[in-house]
Amino acid sequence: MKFKQLILHMLNFSFFLHTSCDKNFDTYQSSLPVRISLLHLNIAMSHFYFFTYCLKTERFSWFHKISFKDLVPPVDSAIIMDKVNAFNQTLLGKSDIHDAQIDFLKEKKSDNKNAISGAHNKASFFLAFITSVVGLLTFLLPTISEYHSQSYLKTTVLWFLVASSFVNIINAGVFIFEILNVNGYVRYKFKELSSSKGENFELLYHYFEWKAGDAERVNVISLLKNAIKYSVRVFCFSILLWAFIQTFPEEKVLNQKISSIPVYYVVKNSSSLTFEGIFKNETVFI
Repeated sequence: MKFKQLILHMLNFSFFLHTSCDKNFDTYQSSLPVRISLLHLNIAMSHFYFFTYCLKTERFSWFHKISFKDLVPPVDSAIIMDKVNAFNQTLLGKSDIHDAQIDFLKEKKSDNKNAISGAHNKASFFLAFITSVVGLLTFLLPTISEYHSQSYLKTTVLWFLVASSFVNIINAGVFIFEILNVNGYVRYKFKELSSSKGENFELLYHYFEWKAGDAERVNVISLLKNAIKYSVRVFCFSILLWAFIQTFPEEKVLNQKISSIPVYYVVKNSSSLTFEGIFKNETVFI
């Protein structure tokens, strides 16, 4: 990896002087157009850029926003039905390969279901992982809240790691729960199934299920990639936070109190060659 690309990858993690790629939902990729922003905020499934400049269009803007649902829209049953109707127009009647087409579509449906099921299993794993990281940060929270250092740099680094950890926890959690949300599935309704007629109905039904499954697969896998990305960032930032606290522990502040205590002085008597003691109060810092 070239040094320039390494710097651009690192700046993709920063709130300030942030680098991103719109087409890849913010994540930097060397083959895609780059956006440079002075300030970047990521809230759930949207990215907000302030004082931003796109290298491809060479245009500067005060504000720019990208949303996951704009790049990967939810599955729309109307769009799927349009594809089914378009496919139906190509059918002249029940062909000799009708049964073979149905078997092919059943296999493709099975592939989609397996991929979606695997994504749900991975999402459940990362949900448990995020929960454990939240437990670690909760354990560190008293130390973080009471942390004191005379170095502004240390304090800035500490709160940058804290903010990055919690922001990425929220983002990962949102994507994980979107994956586990079963309300977004599109299926052929029983009413439509029972009222449909025609010799190619079974073929069209499986074609609908295949196209709907394809769309769901793209949507779920895209959600999973973002959930993994933010989960990995949570892990990295939380480990860096723990290591920072261990490496740079809180600096204890000694409160200086002024007090007056008696001090016994020994003085020499020159006339009698003897020593005499006297008391005198001295101000000291404790």
